[in-house]
Amino acid sequence: MLSQQLREALAASGKERIRDLVKNPLRCSLLCGTWQSLDGDLPDTRAKLYRRFVTTLYQWKKPHLNWSQQQDLNAALGKLALSGMLNETARFQLRESVGYRVMGASQFELACRLGWLNLVARDAETLEGIYAFYHPTFQEYFAALAVEDWHFFLNHIPENPQHPDARYRIFEKQWKEVILLWLGREEVGKEEKEGFVKALVEFKDGCDDFYGYRAYFLAATGIAEFKDCSLADGIVSQVIKWGFGYFDEEKQEWQTFLHLIAQGSREILKETDRERVISALVELIGTSQDEDTCITTAYWLGEIDKDNPVASEALVELIDTSQNEGSRGIAAFLLGIIDNANPVAIQALVELINTLQDENDRTQAAFLLETIGKGSPVAVAALVELMRTSQEENTRRQAAKSLGEVGEDNPVAISGLVELIRNSCEQNTRMTAANSLGKIDINNSVILVIFDELSGSSEEDNTMIKLAYNLAKSLIDNSITLANFDRCDELIGTSEDDNTWRSAVNTLGKICKDNLVALSDLVELIGTFQDENTQRRAAVSLGKICKNNPDAIAALVELIRTSQDEETRRRAAESLQEIMKGKHFATAVSGLKDSLTSEIYENDFSLYEECYKIIWDCAQNMTYPEFHQAWHTQPTNSAIPNNHRQNTDIPTLLKQLQPTDKTWVIPLNIRALEGETDISPIAQELCTQLYQTIFPADTDIPAIRNAPEFKRLIPQLKNRLQKQHIALILHSCPCEDALSSFTRKLADSQMGIHIAWITDTPLELPLTGFAVDGDDLLDAVQNWIGSYT
Repeated sequence: MLSQQLREALAASGKERIRDLVKNPLRCSLLCGTWQSLDGDLPDTRAKLYRRFVTTLYQWKKPHLNWSQQQDLNAALGKLALSGMLNETARFQLRESVGYRVMGASQFELACRLGWLNLVARDAETLEGIYAFYHPTFQEYFAALAVEDWHFFLNHIPENPQHPDARYRIFEKQWKEVILLWLGREEVGKEEKEGFVKALVEFKDGCDDFYGYRAYFLAATGIAEFKDCSLADGIVSQVIKWGFGYFDEEKQEWQTFLHLIAQGSREILKETDRERVISALVELIGTSQDEDTCITTAYWLGEIDKDNPVASEALVELIDTSQNEGSRGIAAFLLGIIDNANPVAIQALVELINTLQDENDRTQAAFLLETIGKGSPVAVAALVELMRTSQEENTRRQAAKSLGEVGEDNPVAISGLVELIRNSCEQNTRMTAANSLGKIDINNSVILVIFDELSGSSEEDNTMIKLAYNLAKSLIDNSITLANFDRCDELIGTSEDDNTWRSAVNTLGKICKDNLVALSDLVELIGTFQDENTQRRAAVSLGKICKNNPDAIAALVELIRTSQDEETRRRAAESLQEIMKGKHFATAVSGLKDSLTSEIYENDFSLYEECYKIIWDCAQNMTYPEFHQAWHTQPTNSAIPNNHRQNTDIPTLLKQLQPTDKTWVIPLNIRALEGETDISPIAQELCTQLYQTIFPADTDIPAIRNAPEFKRLIPQLKNRLQKQHIALILHSCPCEDALSSFTRKLADSQMGIHIAWITDTPLELPLTGFAVDGDDLLDAVQNWIGSYT
């Protein structure tokens, strides 16, 4: 009876946010345990929910504390929780000494007895206890209780964001949950909360508002916890304006915003005050005269409120009344997305396939049907007919591909694909059909017959079926020898034929991960070769082989800034976003910001949009002071190497190291850890790299969180390797504070684990450092390994 009442309460309108919160197993179990004491009502904010959890846990625990004692302990726990959150390297790992110092002995020991704090590890050197809260979310809740002034989250000093008193925790993801819990606290005055929200919506970053949008989006999320905020209606209205546009009275036309701003605004609508959003979207659907806006708005209304009839009704009406075939197709597709396999949507796309005159439009309709027509016999019949009657190979190929998604175990689909394989003269079409047949012929009975039939035919058919088989099995030949690389490199250096250059450049991108000789070739190629196709291929290859390399980043920034070819800029921008990380975000910001002018917006919108997209991505990954400094820094010119060859291929060089009788040597490329400050991912990444390097076939990689857990693995590793010592050589990443501190704890000569860095940063014992450009680097490291005998 109680469980049924709880399910009904969670299913009620307006409880969606709480319903999402309790999908977490811990929260779900706590809610079930507290349901009887909730008197049939659910809290409407996460702060109230956690307050209820805390009260209930006190009731379950012994010794029982009175209300005053609970408040005193909550305050002490809040101080400790906040102290932990401020620790960049170990937020959720609290040292015993810190607990005693911050809480006092009696409160710390009481918290441990009640289970609020639990011993999870001990420091390997001092044996000091490492504690964690009952669950990290409770640490965030108690931390929110300890914040008295919203300036703790934001203290904006516009003229000098680097000032020691400046605070920009609103842009740090680890503080988002604490902020939302703080906004939901009933004991914080409304005026205090209003001041914070007002500061968020009025935030000016001095950098084209990249962080202004982030602050506003946080305010929009926050009003879901602070429902009686006087600014709430205006915030929702503004976010909807950014997301869907507005009618410009002066220009008498509908105006929209950049895609990134619009998409970010629409996504944040899922997190803000739901009732206000639904009401505003319904109103927009009813008043908008712009078909595209109406379609988009209806889709997002359906995403946010899946049972809202207005969304489906609006799309159905557009399907019935629109004179624009493209709008009808998109409306049908979106209807199928928000109302799964809606027969009206499927029938609308089928009618478009049957009536459209333009083959490109028919192909697009077939593609849309691929997504929403799964299992529909109407969709299958339409696609099979399209394959049989269309005179365009692209259309037939798309229909065959779509059948592979919607026609599982459907005899009509299987028969149609078999017919296409047997009768088509176009090899790519037949290969696509064969691939789709392999997906939907569950018992493989038909595909085997076709395989046998074709394998005995002409050489061309043999080639086709082998390609189809390879495609289905996703076979990739990774056994590329060094000779292939040397040949490609030679061709780039000597050939004068454009096609040969392009082919060689493309191959380099496929086979040369982390190879700095290939990097040098490609960067030089971008700087010297004027053919757009070759530059474009070089840019794509850089994105494949050069993660976070400053020369590659600088070259791509320069190419985006100077190329006159839109496709080249787009490919360079994609590559830049793939390889950019850490300190190199600043290079992109300072190098591309000058392209965000009104003149470029008017005359070369694609350049403006590509640069905006990259800088937007940087703003999601940089602190505001870092971004502000980069924005106000003049760009530097691209660093194109003068020499064709570089002798700094550290990964390849270190592969030449040899183990000794007593020591196993393991070079680890830890580029992925640059900028990481959290101990848990550092420990796990090092452990994963270690196992993948030593035992590449071993898929059972231990899950670890800290140095003590890592060190417990060493004896068994030494046993499997039959060595007394393990020497780790870390490279391709700056030796930053968190990494340096972690590896110092890990190095232990008595346990036989020794750590060296390839870095120019001075190191403290027990770590050993070797300069990147040091003389005889290989010999120096080999001698260090040999010293452990």
